[in-house]
Amino acid sequence: MRCIKKTAVIIAFLVYSTGFLYAQESECDLENESRYQITTELRQTSGELHLRINETDAALYLDGVKQGNLFVCFSLGTAAKKNYDGSYTYFEQNGIRGCEWILKVPEGEHIIEVKKFGKKTAVTKVYVFGKTQVELDVSLQDADFELISFSAEKKRFNPYNPGTLGMCRFNFSVTAPGEGMLEIYGADSRLVYRRGLKPFAAENVHSTWDGRDENGAIVKKGIYTAYLQVRGAAGTEFIQSEPLSVAVDTAPSVPLSLFSTSGLSAGLVPAAHLMPKGSLYGAGTCGTDFSLSKGFKTAPLFLGFAYAPLEFLELSCTTGTEIKLSRANPLIIQGCLKAVCKSGMFRYGALLGGAYSSGKAASVFNEGILHTGSLFAIDHGPLCIGVSEQVFFGITGGELYPLNGNLKTGVSGSFQKGFYAVHLSAVLYSPFSSSGMQGFGRIQAGSDVCVLIPKTLCMPGAGIYYTRDKNGENGFTFRIGAAIYH
Repeated sequence: MRCIKKTAVIIAFLVYSTGFLYAQESECDLENESRYQITTELRQTSGELHLRINETDAALYLDGVKQGNLFVCFSLGTAAKKNYDGSYTYFEQNGIRGCEWILKVPEGEHIIEVKKFGKKTAVTKVYVFGKTQVELDVSLQDADFELISFSAEKKRFNPYNPGTLGMCRFNFSVTAPGEGMLEIYGADSRLVYRRGLKPFAAENVHSTWDGRDENGAIVKKGIYTAYLQVRGAAGTEFIQSEPLSVAVDTAPSVPLSLFSTSGLSAGLVPAAHLMPKGSLYGAGTCGTDFSLSKGFKTAPLFLGFAYAPLEFLELSCTTGTEIKLSRANPLIIQGCLKAVCKSGMFRYGALLGGAYSSGKAASVFNEGILHTGSLFAIDHGPLCIGVSEQVFFGITGGELYPLNGNLKTGVSGSFQKGFYAVHLSAVLYSPFSSSGMQGFGRIQAGSDVCVLIPKTLCMPGAGIYYTRDKNGENGFTFRIGAAIYH
């Protein structure tokens, strides 16, 4: 019996699964009642690809992967994608400056793409045999000027928000160097704003509008239409983009809050201000909890997110742990749904949320298995005063007990102006059971400061909080963190 067919099957599978190995076939005969050990040697085989490009700063893609990067990208497919071994040098010949790549590639067919802004992309296929050298010259030709795309990062924004939160960014792509301008028109088709753009030096370009007219005044609330007028560097006719509608809404301001009055379910006092519709908020916090009599208690670490799918609704989730010296670190997961309505200077709303903890947690931001409540606030310019009442269940034995929990009464004050905000908050926990209220439980109060870094969407913050429990034990909590708005 001949075993060549079985061996060939094994060889084909290995070659297909790696793309870099080559097997040398062999034949053998098996006689009755005899035993043989068959060894197949797989070895790597490759060739060299010499590529000359008539541009010095063109990007080379080999099999879809940009060459020259420091990282290697692996796929889950049958072949690994990587940056191939090689080098490149610059040359100048007959007044033409370019670069030459020398790449060591595995035997097989390869797709080569050469890209440069202002030039047509060159795509070609080449087959490289093992232990051979293939030379290829690529000449890039000038590209015709075209506007590829035009989009707005925000469909709605408030010019009164600080920094980039109060701006609308427009992104567009072109194929070649050129120039242009951004134009904004009101609902009455009257030109409101016009801005000349810098000469295009890359494919992807952006421009911003801060919601002001040409006189520097913030425009009225309403729907505005943005157009892009662009043309190539050769002085061709202007190309006008498709219109983009952007809403200027002075009502939904972005709350600069991170700890006590944040919209996240881990806050001391829930805020009456919501994120604007469609916006996303992410925050990370860390800190330490101290008892004046016993010293260090815990070091909480939390990561939270909030999203506003509707103008009156905000969803949030917080997860984290508390680092302890004496016990295992619990996993804490919290979620909250908050709805808030506004009528003039008044805000009112309701909350529904829950939490899970794998162990007992001592953080001032810890909450029960299930909680619900209401909130009310008054806005007066940059000042906001709020109160809240929440009921927390499930604090006994880690199970839900409708008649056993804590009543949490909170009051807060916040001052937000420009790039910074200051918050004050205090809460009183009153335990209750089926027999009624159990008297004083715990009081917590504190303050925090948040600052939005100008021209960014990043907001760091720091806070300090005081705690006194029913046994008269006093403690302090320190927090630092940062948030990212989107």
